[in-house]
Amino acid sequence: MIIACLSLPITRLLYERGRFTAADTIFCAQALVLYIIGIPFLAGIRNIAAVFYAHEDSRTPMLASIAAVISNIILNLSLMQVLGFRAFPLATTLSSLLNITILLAALPKKIGRFSIKPLVVFSSILTISSVIGGIAGMSMNHLLSNFLGLTFVSQVINIAISLGIASVFSMMIARLFGLKEIGSYLRRLTKK
Repeated sequence: MIIACLSLPITRLLYERGRFTAADTIFCAQALVLYIIGIPFLAGIRNIAAVFYAHEDSRTPMLASIAAVISNIILNLSLMQVLGFRAFPLATTLSSLLNITILLAALPKKIGRFSIKPLVVFSSILTISSVIGGIAGMSMNHLLSNFLGLTFVSQVINIAISLGIASVFSMMIARLFGLKEIGSYLRRLTKK
């Protein structure tokens, strides 16, 4: 969510020059946000599908994928007139959510009953902490934009600082919520 919060300045830095206007930056950043929301679902699909493959069941992930593709096409066609280009990333995100929902519903047949509560708590903490970090990064970006301006070098410096601030805030909030994995991640990061 940090990248989603900073999608506008990142898109501006990467693309806004020549025929790519400020309006194009806004549209591209909107699409980026909608795609970013779907990343956890896409990552989860890969991991959950691996469980089915390990149990020599390729049929269930295939059927879930087919349902997702069909829903993606239907959503694209039905939302295109209302949302324009935004329909495509939104449909991708929603169809990924459908795919992972189908896999999660079928998973107990393979591994037995399990509680999804720890995953929901973990995901919620990560989401809340990254949104708070993203807001801190967005605020820093706005402040630095007024101070440094919008030259290419100043934008690079601004985004680097803003991403750093956002990451630190996000990790601090996650630690405050008791997410122990942050400590092990930082230890691994500093050992390299």
